[in-house]
Amino acid sequence: MRYLIIFLIILASCAPRMIKPSEVIQPQEAGLSELISILEKRDADIKTIRSLVRVEAKNKAIESAPSFDAVLLMEKPNNIRFQGLSPFGVSIFDFVSTNGQMQVYLPTKNMAIVGPVELLNKIPESKMPMKFNDFFEGLGTSAVYLKKPNITVLAEKLPDYYILYIGEKENSSGILKKKIWFDRRGLKVAKEELFGKDSAKEIEILFDDYKKTNDISFPMQIRINKLKDNSYLKMSFKQIAFNSEIRPEDFKIEIGEGVEVKKLEDILKEVKE
Repeated sequence: MRYLIIFLIILASCAPRMIKPSEVIQPQEAGLSELISILEKRDADIKTIRSLVRVEAKNKAIESAPSFDAVLLMEKPNNIRFQGLSPFGVSIFDFVSTNGQMQVYLPTKNMAIVGPVELLNKIPESKMPMKFNDFFEGLGTSAVYLKKPNITVLAEKLPDYYILYIGEKENSSGILKKKIWFDRRGLKVAKEELFGKDSAKEIEILFDDYKKTNDISFPMQIRINKLKDNSYLKMSFKQIAFNSEIRPEDFKIEIGEGVEVKKLEDILKEVKE
């Protein structure tokens, strides 16, 4: 009898177990107007962002990919503050852009840089691989782009994705500027691709790990890949709050006495020489 019981136990352990099938999410249907509405709602739902972010960056000049924590403040349409922190919580840089003007404070170099933020995008890529516009694109501002004049939008349906093609008319022809990929299982933006004047893909932005906070679904991981030089910026949001009050003084940098202040225009001349 004892051997029979042991044999039955062995048989039971070898018997196939019933596995509860996971819920299968079917691809959703959406038209062009609905996809545009998703982008517009994403833009309208978020007025401000206050977040602690883990940042990882790499370019030609950096063989390894250093990472650091940063505090991000953003107030639409164009106010942003990005402050990098050392492992001990001390500021290693502080960048602010408000009303088209920027300040960068580098405490370790006892230096600050001021000037029009648009000049940042004119600095050669060898000196500044990740541009300000690239960073701002990563935070999801496509709906603003759609409001520009001379924009054309088309949609393509694939088995797993919808692709939104955004072009800009120049003279009688159109130039592809951006492709936005929507995952059909949830209709969330999974990827954006940005194209240059020669229609070559220059930047790829990946959105992953969506989580809902205060009824706002947001990708907690954003990676910006610059294909030309194989550089990237990866942001992992550790803590995030939407639409909390941000005061005007939150976008002001306190620069101490004796700090060397340089104009961005002069730095631009130096790097071009």
